[in-house]
This record gives sequence, structure tokens and C-alpha cells, in this order.
Amino acid sequence: MSAAVVKQLAAALICAQTFVILGGAVGSGSVLFAQETSALAHDEPPAAGSNASRLSVTQITWIVSSFTFGNIPGTLASIWLSPRVGAPRLLLAALPLALTGAAMVGLGPTFAWTLAGRLLVGLYFGVVEGPARAYVGEVTGREVRGLIGNILNTVTPVCIVVVLGLGSRLPWRTIEFALETTAAVVQACGLLFLPRSPKWLLAHGHSREEAEESLRFFHGPEFDIKQGVRDIEGSLAHAHQPSSGVLRGLGLVFGRWENLHPTLLLLVQFFCMVFSGGLGVAQFAPTVFQLTGQDVNPFYSSVYVTAAMSLAFLLSGPLLERCSRVLLLQVAGLLGLAGCSAIGAYFWQAAADGSSGGQHAWLVLAGALATVLSYGAGIAPVSFTYLVELLPNSTRAITINMVLLYFSLVQFCAVHFFPAMERGLGNHGTFWLFAAVNALQVLLATFALPETRGLSLEEIQHKFFAARRRSSAGGQKGEQPIVNSSEDVERGQVNAAAELSDEDTAREDGRRTESQRSEPAPQTAEELERRRSSGSVLDAVYPAGCFV
Repeated sequence: MSAAVVKQLAAALICAQTFVILGGAVGSGSVLFAQETSALAHDEPPAAGSNASRLSVTQITWIVSSFTFGNIPGTLASIWLSPRVGAPRLLLAALPLALTGAAMVGLGPTFAWTLAGRLLVGLYFGVVEGPARAYVGEVTGREVRGLIGNILNTVTPVCIVVVLGLGSRLPWRTIEFALETTAAVVQACGLLFLPRSPKWLLAHGHSREEAEESLRFFHGPEFDIKQGVRDIEGSLAHAHQPSSGVLRGLGLVFGRWENLHPTLLLLVQFFCMVFSGGLGVAQFAPTVFQLTGQDVNPFYSSVYVTAAMSLAFLLSGPLLERCSRVLLLQVAGLLGLAGCSAIGAYFWQAAADGSSGGQHAWLVLAGALATVLSYGAGIAPVSFTYLVELLPNSTRAITINMVLLYFSLVQFCAVHFFPAMERGLGNHGTFWLFAAVNALQVLLATFALPETRGLSLEEIQHKFFAARRRSSAGGQKGEQPIVNSSEDVERGQVNAAAELSDEDTAREDGRRTESQRSEPAPQTAEELERRRSSGSVLDAVYPAGCFV
């Protein structure tokens, strides 16, 4: 393993502490739900020496879902903050929210204190999730991006397993406080040594020398630094018009199909991920197993299921590097379809017989294992990999937070209304709904999502979005199809640029970054000025302090 990969791995592990905090919040929410509902069912008083009052069912539901609800304002704030501050500084500045929230949860004696603490931790996560994911995606090489980036997804189920394992022995408040505080301190120490990403530096008017230093830090001296800077500049210049605020940034997203197209794909993909059943099984695993009425320890059964999810996430890293993204989603969707259908069939049979399901209770464990395996090995890691890969450099800072805001809203509804779904649709109807969403996942992967394995972020945009938009416009009056082949360019067969407006010509120059890769670095001031006038040098397009 080279020194550059070690640095990329270290950056991912430092950012992954954010997802350790997520695992602590989700896992402790599951333990809270099981511990408190069990205590209510048996009319147990609070533990001896505890200053916390017993919670009602409504209060339990709000506390469990409050973390996700706190993500929403946090993500809104991140839309404005992340383009201006940069990921390392933003993560460091937001850590007091996590520390304060963990202390309120661990030490607060009342429902109000606990709810406020969980909201603060959720607010912290909403602020930093998008920047953390984008940062890791921007500083890692294409060869290891899927493997290293998947660390962010893997640590969460591992932490949930730890929390569930401790849940049969320790109060949920103690577990959440200890895990979240430790992760926040570790992250604070590591962030002091991380530079900002080269993409962020170039997009905000910093010098090429700073971007080159960042590239050298993460990729080593053997990396073609000059070419890396030119590639980033070309992908940023593709947007052509700079944005100086949130509204202008939203205009770039919704006003151009090459930006809107991947955003819409991600919105549908994240809907499928939330309602695939994996999150529901992981969050409410103790409750699901209690519903079987069998003589099993729900915590231990939940540990088995979540351990399977952790193993699936660990396996997903190598799978992302070796297998097609689309194929992984197709197989995962079919596996989730089978798992959720099996759980639904068990509860349907139990309701029809008026019993607990008897000898068929194994269907719940088997279905839960299949569901979390599909979620952990395919649906979730591919979704979050797409979150970094599909979004263009020019609008990633704002679009990634838009998608995560939508994700938080959908996830809040799924978590908060999960008990209501069980009451309204029945346990069988709820899991059959998840099965239908898995079927939708298979269709989406087959007919809509692109294959991005082995491509750089810039190549993905040229191949699937920018080039496709131009080719579809080639039949319009006064335009000819744009051919992006470097051989055709060399032969002089591309002549549409002479018939396009100045703005379209600048956009076309941005799309030709792929063919420009064969160009040598500018050797003279005249050559540099020529490239500036063509829009290939960022300083001529993006002034200091612009939004993107």
C-alpha cells in the first residue's frame, strides 16, 4: 500500500467518525425502543439510581425519530455553509453540536432534555454528512474510491452491532453518550491535519499552487499534478457561468439538464434505498423479533441481523471495485424482494391463523438477513457511491446537500411512521410494500442508472450527462451533432462550433476536457492566455468567493 493510499485511507477514517456518531444514534434508538417499550409492557419503574423518568410510547417514537428530524435543518444550513467553508473546517466547527447533544442525552433527566439532545446530534450530522462524503470522494483516486469511500457506510452498522450487543447490559443513554463523545474527540484531533480538497480550492479562487499541494498530499509526487489540476478546472469550467449565491446555484441545478438529470436519478434511488426494508429492519429489529412471540432474546437476534449487515458492508467494498454497479443493484433488489416477501408471508399467515406463526418463525430471521444483506452489500453502498460520482463538480456542493435533505425527509417519515404503517397496513402489508420498492429498484437499475465503475468523476459527466445532452440537441435547427471523439477532432470533422453562439462554444470547450488530456501543459504566456480565453482555465471563469 502506497503512502498516498494510506493518506486517503486516514482521511476517510477521520471523516468516518461522523458515521460512528450516526451508528451510535441509530443503535441507541433501537435499544431505547426495545428497553422502554418492554418496561412499559411490564410496568417496570426506572432503574435504581437513575434520575430519568419513564417514557410513554409517543415520547419514545419522537425520541427515536428526532435524530432524523434534526438532519433537516442541518442539511439546509450545509447548503449555504459547505461551499464557503470547506469540509475539514466545517466538520471541526460543527463538533460542539455533537458533544453538547450527547451530553444532554446521557445526563438529561427528562423527555425534553433527551429530545433536544437527539435533535442537536441530528443537526450536527445534517450539517456534515454531505461535506464528509464529498470530501472523501474528491481526495481519493478512481482505483480505490469505491473501496475507501465505503468505509463511511461500513462503520455505521458495525457501531449498531456494538450498541445492540451492549443494550442487554447497559442503559441506552450511557451507550449513546460514551460512543458519540469518543468519536467526536477522535475526529477533532484528526481534522487538524487534513488539507482542503483541490476541487474546493480551485472553485473558490485559490491559487493553483495550493491545489497542487493538496493533490500532492493525497496522491504522492508520482501523480501527474499538472494534469490533475487541468482536469478539475475543465470540469468546473463546464458550468460556464459562476454562481454567487444559493439561488444562483439552484438555477444551475434546475436550469441545465446535465445537472438536473443526475439529481433526479439520485432522488429516485434514495427513495428506493429508504423503503427497501433494510433501514426498517435495522432500526426496529428488536421490535420485529418480539412480534414473532417466540422465546428468543430480541437483542441477540438483532445483533445477528445487524452483524450480517456489517459483514455485507465490508464485502461491498471489494464488490464495488470488481463488479458492475448496475448488476449489484439488480441482484440486491431481487434479494431484498425475496426477504421482505418472506417476512410479509410469515406475518400474513400468523394473522390468518390468529397465532404467532409457530414453526414458521424462522422466515422472519431468514427474511431479515436477506433484506439487510441486500441493503448492506448493494443498495446502500451503490447509492452513496452514486451520490459522489453522478453529481457534477460545478454543482456538487449544493446538489449533494439537496439530495441529503430529501433523504432526511424521507427517512424521517419512514422511521417516525413505521409504527403507524404497521397499524394501518399490518405487519405483512408493511413488508410487502418494501418488497414492491425492491422490485422498483431492479427496474431503475436496469433501465435508468449508468455504469460508472472505473471512470473518473470528470469522465462520468462527459460520458453520461453532458455529452448526451448535446447529442440530443444536435437535431435542432442551426446545430449539428457534436462528436466527442478525439480522432474526429484531429481530423477536423467537428465543425459545429463555428455555428454556435459564444456561450455554447464555451460550453463545448468544457466538454472537450477528455480530448484535452492529450495536450501538453502550457509552456508560454501566449499559450496560457489562449487557454484562458477558451474557458479552460478556471481563474478566467470563476472569481474568488464564488458559490461553487
